[in-house]
Amino acid sequence: MLSQPNCRVGSRVRKRNSGRARLVGISFAATLAVAVVGPRMSRAEPPAAVGQPTVSAKATAAPAGRVSLPAALVSLAPRAAEYGTRPDPDGYQKQAGPGVIDTTPVKPINNATWFWPKALKVVTDLPPEDFSLPEEKPYASSQTDLFASEGFFVTGVGLWGRTRNMYHWVDYDIPPGAVRFTGEVLVTDDPFGWYAGQRGEINQQFEFFVQVDGKDVVRRGETRHKQRSGSGAKLTPLDIELPPAAKTIRFGLEITPWGAGNKNVELVITDGTFHAAGE
Repeated sequence: MLSQPNCRVGSRVRKRNSGRARLVGISFAATLAVAVVGPRMSRAEPPAAVGQPTVSAKATAAPAGRVSLPAALVSLAPRAAEYGTRPDPDGYQKQAGPGVIDTTPVKPINNATWFWPKALKVVTDLPPEDFSLPEEKPYASSQTDLFASEGFFVTGVGLWGRTRNMYHWVDYDIPPGAVRFTGEVLVTDDPFGWYAGQRGEINQQFEFFVQVDGKDVVRRGETRHKQRSGSGAKLTPLDIELPPAAKTIRFGLEITPWGAGNKNVELVITDGTFHAAGE
């Protein structure tokens, strides 16, 4: 286990496109920066309970005609969201389908089959200035009101995979008049999830995708070797042209069957914004 000297860096502010991410402090483990985030959260996983795998937000979404542009993604109600597991081509996992999390051949620990309520994690506000977490309790994907990447707090919409072959997607209605969507996709600072404490480093392999009316407009594969807590990163900027008649946009994550890691992948779409023509 890495030692963590009591070395701290003071508050800083960094801008990401139109949004802002604030760093409260950094704890250094060797050369690795680990996010220090707030005391109201615990590293422990929430109670084990799998919610509805699919959620429709049509009833709570603002009427399409009332959405003014530019519109922040976090200000809009998702149309639907779903997580689950695809059939395993290697035959280890015997379960598949929506709402399924199968960690086979590894025995699940630390509530490995729990998922965010209603398959959604949307963070609209940065934590307060004095928000901090003890060094021994770093950022965890199971924290439902916080995102951290590269030691910075960010707002946004999350995508989560807890083991190999998992998928997660979130759908939004495209506001009328929107011709462009911009944002940035980050990998968060928790590569371990339910596997925290079992090893010092872990691998990740996944695909991020965006679909407009069911057709791929972005698909980005990524393999990340020897990741540790705090090793979040920028994945890709987004600048997507939206056809005039486009109705829905889907943001998705797919974990590959690769068994040499893949215990946790969490992405956050930050600074997501729908734009009108001429913006």
